[in-house]
Amino acid sequence: MDVPEVIATVLATVAGSVAIAYVTLHLQTKYRKRSLFRALLSEIQWNHSLTEHLKDDSLKSLRRYTPLHTGAYQDFHSTGELFSLTEPVRQALRYTYEMINTHNWEMEHHPPIPPSGVDFWPRNDEILDKLSFLEEELPKAMKHLKQERR
Repeated sequence: MDVPEVIATVLATVAGSVAIAYVTLHLQTKYRKRSLFRALLSEIQWNHSLTEHLKDDSLKSLRRYTPLHTGAYQDFHSTGELFSLTEPVRQALRYTYEMINTHNWEMEHHPPIPPSGVDFWPRNDEILDKLSFLEEELPKAMKHLKQERR
């Protein structure tokens, strides 16, 4: 083998390795984003169900009211994925989870029944409305991201 053949072989090997690394990283990123979106949508659906039950008082048999979940939102937020959403969806998500945090704080500090304060039930209804909006809009945002990357 002469020098040009060796250089060509090394360059082809390096280029192939870089291409494989890039494709692997791209697929891992795509999988992570899809997982974060699915987890967030699942959490929103679960919170919607809990909020509905709280509204119709069917959680009474639990002897305490369950706090709403925030883990998937926290993961979504901490990875910077909020910025991949449109402004209206991003604002609705932030606002909804601020209300959920307030709701959870009140649940924690006023057990075993929900507080009878002026703001609790209207906020519960607003959380329910926002969760319904997010359940409808988040799948659209996911579909938009898929089309954007093609």
